[in-house]
Amino acid sequence: MRDHSLNRAIGSLLVYLFYLGALTLSPFDFSSASIAERTWVFGNILLADFLINIFGFVPFGAILYTLTRAGSGNVVLKFGITVGLAAILSLSIETGQLFLLPRIPSLTDILTNTFGGGLGFWAVHYLRQAPWIVRLKSSRRKLVFAGLAFYLGSFIILSLWAATPQKLETWDPSYPFLIGNEYTMDRPWLGKIFVVALYDRVLTIDEIESQFRGGPHFDPEVYLKGAPIALYSFREAGGSRVHDRSAVGPPLDLEIADPEKATWLPMGGLELSGPNVLQSIEGAEKIHHQFTATNTFSVAAWVEPKDALQAGPARIVSFSRNPSLRNFTLGQEKSEIHLRVRNRVAGLNGTRVNLRTVGLRLSPKPTHLVAIYERGTEHLYVDGVLFQKFARQDVLSLVAQTLEFNAASRWQRALLIILLLGPVAVFGVLLKGSQLRN
Repeated sequence: MRDHSLNRAIGSLLVYLFYLGALTLSPFDFSSASIAERTWVFGNILLADFLINIFGFVPFGAILYTLTRAGSGNVVLKFGITVGLAAILSLSIETGQLFLLPRIPSLTDILTNTFGGGLGFWAVHYLRQAPWIVRLKSSRRKLVFAGLAFYLGSFIILSLWAATPQKLETWDPSYPFLIGNEYTMDRPWLGKIFVVALYDRVLTIDEIESQFRGGPHFDPEVYLKGAPIALYSFREAGGSRVHDRSAVGPPLDLEIADPEKATWLPMGGLELSGPNVLQSIEGAEKIHHQFTATNTFSVAAWVEPKDALQAGPARIVSFSRNPSLRNFTLGQEKSEIHLRVRNRVAGLNGTRVNLRTVGLRLSPKPTHLVAIYERGTEHLYVDGVLFQKFARQDVLSLVAQTLEFNAASRWQRALLIILLLGPVAVFGVLLKGSQLRN
């Protein structure tokens, strides 16, 4: 008959695998169509991801130490089994992520996960008889209460943090303003662009509808009367410079990096036919100054994407240094649109939580986009109509996006609630067990 420790280890392993699968395979939107475009990456890992990958597999190694009864047998052999199983489990997860567009399968993740499994195994081996560990076991009830208080307190703090209006005080004024790509040239957007206008306020519904009715070949006065801080009408009809037509501050003109891959359109507009970028010639301090002064901005654009296959997201408009550091980005992700804005909740890349459309079905036709940021709340208008709103004040939505869950899916929100309540149930079981021992 199995002893109680083995039963607890099996139960712990099942709970661990449930959480691991849920947190690494969300948003569960599997598609074989993405395989041809996916590649395994190696290296270029952030410190936070590095530590998460290691410590996320420490429980796996610790549980297998008990399951293999490594304390009374060939510990080296059982360590090898644990490391092998950790590598197989990690490989399975990374392979599954090939079918998940938001996820990036990585060989580095497999190595760090495997190391974490081995670390958990040896941690139990060397610490199980340590005097301070033995003393902690005698205070199990106090530890359970402390753990429960810490978990609930953290959730309350997160809820208050999410409800705080998000300012743009973390923005960096040294980043260039870009259209059509990142400064590093590795997130190209291809297609036709007819206008880009930036405002340091929320555009009204009437203004948005007026811009849409004006069409891609518009009367510039439709945009100018709203006092944009930067306006690009793409009516130069030639040359390598795009002029800022706004009347606010010094002009922020853009230079076309590769004029041979850009074609001026007869009725106004510019077609980007190959990887290219339109980059601000001078510093973009006026965008930084105006936007951070109000903590609000609107980006209006008429665009016609080449296709609905571009990803990265492909940068339509970006105020950023590279793919990992930005102030804001409006980009195309296949047939969807992403708005990334840097603030304390969203992080330096604006990706911890951000507006990501679902079901937009962007296609190769002129489309009017208006992205609005207002102290943490984001709106996207498509062809004059509000398509999606994202408010970080909803803590469940914040956690859902952080963990790559689809907050619009009822079953995924239900699963997330179960995951969040799970630790409370575990603390309850541990507390009951400590009472029985006493």
